[in-house]
Amino acid sequence: MAVNFTTLNFLNVGTQPDEVSCRISIGVAPSWKSGAIQRFYSFAQTGTTGTDEVTLNLSYLTSELNGNDETKLVLWDKHYTGGDIDEHGKTSNSSSDNWVGLTGFTIIYVAPVTLDNKEWSLANYSTAKTHGQGQSILTGTMAQTGQEVILLIPQKMH
Repeated sequence: MAVNFTTLNFLNVGTQPDEVSCRISIGVAPSWKSGAIQRFYSFAQTGTTGTDEVTLNLSYLTSELNGNDETKLVLWDKHYTGGDIDEHGKTSNSSSDNWVGLTGFTIIYVAPVTLDNKEWSLANYSTAKTHGQGQSILTGTMAQTGQEVILLIPQKMH
């Protein structure tokens, strides 16, 4: 039996929306990042506009990797207002359970009030050391676990 590891967990540091919807498109990479995995997501919230922070874990199937290396997958998003494409890194992952996660975004950033106003996907992190708005990516190894850590430091917080 397959288990889906796509999750959105609230950290209880602000208000939560009444409801969060999710649309998952499977079998094709997003048009805005053809090298991404062959799956992308869109989230929206309704009711009270949430300010809470979340942990977002996005799952995938090995057959959807589209040439990506599981150990290098990070979260990317596309803003349909303004057209920005942002690389966000990751705070956790499991290549055995096929998911990549990120903690600390506000729910309004992850899930705007309109479905398809923002899309999320996974792709390898950029080989460049500087990204867009002055973002820098640092890679290293955690001494305790030996797990690769990818830390993306944005110039501005969302």
